[in-house]
Amino acid sequence: DWFPGCCVWINGHTDPPADELARLVVAGGGTVENTPCPRVTHAVARTLGGNRVKKLRERKRGLSKPAVRPEWVVESAARRRRQDVGPYLLWAAAPTTRTFFRTDREAEQYRTLEAALAARRGIGEDYDAAAADDDAALAR
Repeated sequence: DWFPGCCVWINGHTDPPADELARLVVAGGGTVENTPCPRVTHAVARTLGGNRVKKLRERKRGLSKPAVRPEWVVESAARRRRQDVGPYLLWAAAPTTRTFFRTDREAEQYRTLEAALAARRGIGEDYDAAAADDDAALAR
C-alpha cells in the first residue's frame, strides 16, 4: 500500500481521468471523497481557483492540505511508494520571491514611506543621478 491514511479529493478535469485516478488511489490503500470534506488529506487537480487554493492553504489551526497535480498519484502508483508532494504542488508552479513583507500592500506602503522620507531630507532623483555621475567619475 502506497496511500495508507490518504483521503483524496479529485477536482475537475484531470489527465488521466478522475475515475482512473480514484482507482489508483484505492488500489494503493487510500480513499476518495467526492467533496472537499475535513477528512481529505490531499486535493488532486489540474488547476484550482484562487479561493479554493486559499481555503486549502489556510485551514483552521494551520493544517493546510496540499493541492497536487494528477502526476503525483500516477508517479506514486508507478513506483508503489507515495511520492513527496513538493514537486507536484499546484501553487508551487509560479515562483515566489521571499520578502520581509507579508503582503504586496505592505511592501508598497514601505516604498511610499521611504520615498516620502527621502523627499523630506531633500534626497530625490537628482541626488541619485548625481551620485551615479560621481561613481562613474571615480571608476575612470
